[in-house]
Amino acid sequence: MTLPLGVLKSGAVSFAPALPRAKQRAIARLGSGVLDKLWLRFPRVFWDADVDVIGYVSPTKGQWCEWYDLSRHTGEPVLLGFNAATYARELERRSDAKVVADAMGVLRTIYG
Repeated sequence: MTLPLGVLKSGAVSFAPALPRAKQRAIARLGSGVLDKLWLRFPRVFWDADVDVIGYVSPTKGQWCEWYDLSRHTGEPVLLGFNAATYARELERRSDAKVVADAMGVLRTIYG
């Protein structure tokens, strides 16, 4: 059986017999981070269409450092951007419009 960590930590599922103490302690110590995704659809592909992943090293650690080109899979000009950890937590406090503006700023830096 596979269960999300949050479900295991919540105690919503019980086991008979109970999980061994070592496993219960391991579950209690484990944590999970934040991984935010943003899909952007454009009128046309302006990025390098011959790559699946676009990497970017931002002056701000973690800021839109990974983009996936989904155009070959969807038939649409779509990029999927990721943020994780501290930067993702910061973005979660912003409005959708500000998140998109931030992402677009990085894409303009990469592609002009």
